[in-house]
Amino acid sequence: MKNKILLFIALFFLGIAACTQEQETVTPEANEKTKTVVQVEVQKETEAVGYKLGTKGFVDLEKNINIRYPEMKSYRGELLQDYMNQNLAKILELYGQNTNYSDVTITYEITRMNKDVCSVVFRGTGSFSGSKEFSILKSMNLDVGKSSNEINYGNFVVNDAELRKLIGKKAVEQDLVESFEAEGINFYFKDDTAVFYYMPLDDMADKFIEVPISLDEIEGYISWDFGDMPAS
Repeated sequence: MKNKILLFIALFFLGIAACTQEQETVTPEANEKTKTVVQVEVQKETEAVGYKLGTKGFVDLEKNINIRYPEMKSYRGELLQDYMNQNLAKILELYGQNTNYSDVTITYEITRMNKDVCSVVFRGTGSFSGSKEFSILKSMNLDVGKSSNEINYGNFVVNDAELRKLIGKKAVEQDLVESFEAEGINFYFKDDTAVFYYMPLDDMADKFIEVPISLDEIEGYISWDFGDMPAS
């Protein structure tokens, strides 16, 4: 069993090395009998933005779970950094530490990273209580420039009804759907756009719809005030 675990870790490292040319250091940390947490230091940006992002990996061999998620480093306030890292690790809490999920593979992409906003998209697949495989799409947007709070649909959008009309119009114009129907909508930042995504209400739907819209075009429907900075 020990040899299998060591082989798995070695393959995991090789996969990481193949995916990034920015790898700097690797520090494995043991965690329980069937689990291994691997931390990989990856330089993503210069000091000019005021922080760095590294990668942490979670592996559960027993449940066939492999999750990669970012960790913030070198931010100006340690407590604020810890607060944001808690938000970045929510993907692990949801799919890695929930006993109902298995066969989960999740990777992430940094779609916007500057002195004001950090936006991360998580993609993958998983199984819930032994059911068929499903798609995973989650995002975490952080107000790194001011409050350090999460930026979500609820505190970003101030005119939901009108924005939904625009999202529906854009989805049809971009030939993503024939008609627009959505309940929960989330989003992430990418360059100068906000990409809104949702799962169609059709029970047979298994793919998220992603609708990019320029930030200039939605300016009248959004707010850049994400609340007060958490008390230390």
